[in-house]
Amino acid sequence: ALLCVSFLSLIRVNPKKKTKKIPVTGMVTATSNYCGGARPTDEIIAQLGTPKPLSNTKIYIKEGELNSFNNKILLTLTTDAKGNFHTKLRPGKYFVVDSTKKDITYYKLLLKTYKNQTASYEPIDTLCLKKWFMKPACVFEVTDAGTKNISVNFHRTCDEIPCSGYIGPMKE
Repeated sequence: ALLCVSFLSLIRVNPKKKTKKIPVTGMVTATSNYCGGARPTDEIIAQLGTPKPLSNTKIYIKEGELNSFNNKILLTLTTDAKGNFHTKLRPGKYFVVDSTKKDITYYKLLLKTYKNQTASYEPIDTLCLKKWFMKPACVFEVTDAGTKNISVNFHRTCDEIPCSGYIGPMKE
């Protein structure tokens, strides 16, 4: 479950004026599932579910609401030491993806590597993989003004390979 929350403050501008770029700010965090062996304590589960800032992490901003094989990267941003990012964008709808969805490279690698069953993984579900690729981490809208506080959370599951079930030996 990826989290995307944006807070807007709006002001009106003359629509006849050339649209200017609006300041956009946000924070990138990560949460994860417990992927170990023995049943974890409630404290461990709570700790893993608490968003932690991702410092010095690249994110990719594209225009629209859904990722596609043709979307071009509009901006590549790197978060600061506290997981924050800053930029300016024209009014419109945008979305954020990580390096696995910035272009079709990783998608093609998964299709090639997991087309057939391996010793550790079932064959990849191609329909599931396409849906996985198309889903951005966060969708947000830049309006005619204000400061944006975009919250992007990358939730890591225990599945190392999306859309393919693990059938290998028990992990430690």
